[in-house]
Amino acid sequence: SAAGLNADLGAVTLMRARLELEAEDWTAALRLANSAYELFDQRGLLERQAQAELIRAHATLALGRADEASELALSALSTSHKLQALPLSHAAHHLLARVAEERAQPERAQDEYEAAIRDLERVQTSLTTELRTEFLGDKLRVFQDAIDHCLREGQIERGFGYLERAKSRALVDYLASRPDVRVRASTAREQALIDELTH
Repeated sequence: SAAGLNADLGAVTLMRARLELEAEDWTAALRLANSAYELFDQRGLLERQAQAELIRAHATLALGRADEASELALSALSTSHKLQALPLSHAAHHLLARVAEERAQPERAQDEYEAAIRDLERVQTSLTTELRTEFLGDKLRVFQDAIDHCLREGQIERGFGYLERAKSRALVDYLASRPDVRVRASTAREQALIDELTH
């Protein structure tokens, strides 16, 4: 059907927008994300529209249009709350943190980074073991940006806390995805502790 073709075309256009974003061709990314948004709008695909808005927000922020980026990120955040879509929520908070940094609002940026990381951790916890590592793979940037922000603001202890959270999350997922990784006990007491930790 025409509606189905529009949705498929929108998905391909959105993927092309992401690729242009990664290539740092902000104008092309924005143009493609706008096209994808319109195609999804015709089908009423809210979650896909929000994904397009986030790409638009990234591109407009890179082009120096912080106000527009903020509006787009807030719109995507509103949709994420409506749909209870935490992956969208953490991405929107991450963008709002970057906007706040651009506007020299360090406290607002810190709040947004914390919200982004909190939502990231919540959604990762809810995923099956097989999906967790793949999900985290491209999401560590929010930890990196939060740590950089803390270092710029002289909040060394908080930055170290974010580093530990990122490392802990990655370690848990690594161990969970590799059941062959086992600690060998040399005593019955050690084995009891290992059994407790495994449980």
